[in-house]
Amino acid sequence: MMISITSHSSIVAACKGLHYKADGHTILSGVDLELRCGEIVHVKGSTSSGRTTLGLLLAGVLPMDVAFAGQILPTWLANYLAGEIDGTLAPCPGAVVLFADPASATLYPAVDDEARSWRSPTSDEDLCKAFIRLGLPSRIMRQDVSTLSGGERQRLAFLPLVLGRPKLVIADECDGWLDDSGRELLGGLLRDVADGQGACMLIGTEPVIEPNRVYALSPQNGQLDDPGSHEQRRLPIASTAPEQPTVRCHGICFSVPAGSTRRAVLSDFSLEIRPGQWLGIAGPNGCGKSTVAHLLAGWIVPDAGLIEIANQTITAVPATQLPTLVGFVSQFPLRQLLCGSVSDEIALAASPELRERREKLVQSIDPRILQLPTRLLTPFQARVVLLACALSNSPRLVIIDEPTQGHDLTESKRLFHFLLENTSQEQAVIIVSHSASLLENFCHTVQQLTTERDKE
Repeated sequence: MMISITSHSSIVAACKGLHYKADGHTILSGVDLELRCGEIVHVKGSTSSGRTTLGLLLAGVLPMDVAFAGQILPTWLANYLAGEIDGTLAPCPGAVVLFADPASATLYPAVDDEARSWRSPTSDEDLCKAFIRLGLPSRIMRQDVSTLSGGERQRLAFLPLVLGRPKLVIADECDGWLDDSGRELLGGLLRDVADGQGACMLIGTEPVIEPNRVYALSPQNGQLDDPGSHEQRRLPIASTAPEQPTVRCHGICFSVPAGSTRRAVLSDFSLEIRPGQWLGIAGPNGCGKSTVAHLLAGWIVPDAGLIEIANQTITAVPATQLPTLVGFVSQFPLRQLLCGSVSDEIALAASPELRERREKLVQSIDPRILQLPTRLLTPFQARVVLLACALSNSPRLVIIDEPTQGHDLTESKRLFHFLLENTSQEQAVIIVSHSASLLENFCHTVQQLTTERDKE
């Protein structure tokens, strides 16, 4: 990417001759880029191409140390970056970073405190208008951030776009947990920034709004090879499957604290899945998709109702036996890993045979993953490790929540082929996703959830 930088008057942020290394590896080499007032630029590439690093450098999040060479322009940004950097994830004045993981953007446990932290003082009326603009119900102001769904957290992270006037927005695949209305909302917010003479850099595969310019980063040849859409490959349900369902839920109710009261997430929810069946769970943000996954995995307990897997009541199963019933990969795979290295994670297996099977499963994707510390894993690599650990136990039910978040298209295809090749017709599979095409292509049936507001 070679762009000459001539006038600073219309430039919001730019880099020239940018080189950056991390852990001895070259991430960026000789990158020239400028973001002008009123412009939306899309930077795409594989997950190892350095696109996120580029965005964080422009926003002033990453420190400029001996691994850095080149220029960051204009002056207000260059001066900030040349100053003392304490290593915290604090963007430059006027810059907003929207991370792929919305938890990275929240600092306070209570929604009300988090909302007011973006601008002080902030009146109740201003906050109410901001929440309406973000499509968030005012009742969540009384909740803790931890009780919000992934989509609600992501919308909450957009508050600085509504309450402030950012000069620069780095949107790093921040639409992974958004439903269609949320993606439309984000596109409108970014357009408002550009119309206000700010600049936006979109990072990811599919932009939520039409960009002015598109660039491709690649560690190989500087180009992005588009692998196309997901292949359509349905799994036949075994004709010999027994009538008894693998999973049976009946009358499930679940609620979360909301101030002095509780907010219902699921009310009288029921579900049945038979061996060999792939079920998709879809619905808008806040409808309880991930809650269903957590309940079936035994991570949380329902307020009322019955959950049975392979004729066993899930709440009565000892924790040591759960992995033989349920294998679960959450929407935050990097947080689910327990150890500092992949080899130690694999070694948590209950027997040498299980450890060997886990290693073979990971090696079938990429043997190099076994040598990595978990902090350096991409979301795709982390999901491969977690799936290998789960599938090695031959669970009766496999659940994967938002399986394509943080992946490029090639990685998404590889992950699903990996899952297809390593599950049997005796196992049931649940996929939680916002992607209608993904669920249509890989699932036999899709169960659509609605929010409690939609039911009223």
